[in-house]
Amino acid sequence: VHAYAKRLDPLGYDVGIGDVRVHPDIPRDRLTRYCEARNVRGAESGRPIPYRYFAAGNAAVPAWLLQKVGGFDERLRVWGGEDTELGLRLEQAGAAFVSIPDARVLHVQRRTVEGLWEAYRVFARDSMPILFDKHSELVTAFHADVLGPRSISPRGHWLRRFLIRTATRPTLAAMLRRMEASARSSRRRLAAR
Repeated sequence: VHAYAKRLDPLGYDVGIGDVRVHPDIPRDRLTRYCEARNVRGAESGRPIPYRYFAAGNAAVPAWLLQKVGGFDERLRVWGGEDTELGLRLEQAGAAFVSIPDARVLHVQRRTVEGLWEAYRVFARDSMPILFDKHSELVTAFHADVLGPRSISPRGHWLRRFLIRTATRPTLAAMLRRMEASARSSRRRLAAR
């Protein structure tokens, strides 16, 4: 991606994001297809994209910009959310993101559904409270607003039961209060339009 990134600055972009694909030796299944669908593959090359596509494993960011935002939040010590959080801070610092789908890397890690479930459980317990305390807008970006007490979606009820079993009660209660406040704020903004 760094070879492609040399073309970014003249175009007015700061951050280039390449495509991440599952290694061809890893069998294809629903999980691998889902993971591959969550990147820039479908984006048109050279087009602006939102921060949520930022994946440090295949991105080009100038060193001065990483230093300006302080790099990764070192409190995030488990898998999940660290790329999105850094991408959000880069965007807040004024960075513009562009898709470079021709810049590809192969991801060789194979997770089972059970392994991914465990990673999400640890992410919900250890990282979500840090992320939501620091950036309330990530509640909506991670679709965690469906966890609010007024949620009627089956997905929200399922996620809420999952978090209740995995997170500590005080942490969960605080997180749910923040999510409910964020959902109320979002509803007010939508109603004002």
